[in-house]
Amino acid sequence: MSEVPRSRTPGNVVYVKQMDDFYNSWSEVYDNDGNVLQKVDDLRFKEALPRLMSGVSAASSGKSIRLLDFGCGTGRNILNLMGIQKEIPDSPFAEQASHWETVDIVAMDVSQGMMSKAQAKLADLANLPTRSSFQGSLTVSWILQDIISNPTIPPQAKNVDIIYSTLVLEHLPDPSHFFRFAKQCLNPESGKLFISNMHPDMGDATSAGFYNPNTGEKVVGYSANHSAQNLIEQAEECGFILLEKIEDGVEDAAHAERLGPRAKKWVGVNMLLSLVFGLRN
Repeated sequence: MSEVPRSRTPGNVVYVKQMDDFYNSWSEVYDNDGNVLQKVDDLRFKEALPRLMSGVSAASSGKSIRLLDFGCGTGRNILNLMGIQKEIPDSPFAEQASHWETVDIVAMDVSQGMMSKAQAKLADLANLPTRSSFQGSLTVSWILQDIISNPTIPPQAKNVDIIYSTLVLEHLPDPSHFFRFAKQCLNPESGKLFISNMHPDMGDATSAGFYNPNTGEKVVGYSANHSAQNLIEQAEECGFILLEKIEDGVEDAAHAERLGPRAKKWVGVNMLLSLVFGLRN
């Protein structure tokens, strides 16, 4: 998919207070505006999630796994996970196909616009052939909910094995809301939490936003530059224990070339912070 032309009006920034309104607007260009952070995040997700899923498989005699996609957006991560079931070329999730008889994915978001994009993408995959190594069932359920105004745990989000949330926490003034919610959703025996967020080094220079292709205005929503230590401490206060901390960025000019033209200015800068947590006994 080609990138949206980046016509800009210098200095003209529109702030959208309501996060659902912000992401409903962004959904129109989110998948094709050349966002390099999304590309870095995709690479980390494809490395981390299969590894965490294999860990769940090794620790359990069961053949079922339940995942919660917190902030599913336009379905970037769900489409990657569909490589378990569908013949998606070069999918890092292909090896998971033989591990599971049942895969349940619960997709949550605050934005109907973003979620509708994800649902449409999933429908487009329906005609792809199923992997011969996958003999089970894969289901996706959808929950439209703002956990700040409604922290109730939906029944289908209870007792999940893995929660993943990518590029979401910067939009929460107080991430403890998320960590408390996540703890109540996870399997208390073996649950794992994977989060990624804009790295504070990158956050010192920019924040999430997009350019309206019709007006050239930059559109931004609420964004907080959370430090790694702040996120770790808040998670620990809610009952988590840090298992892994990963920092990703644009390594060199060749790496920037692979990621796209907007990556060049970020060479040598940490762009993505990823954290893996377990539950404290």
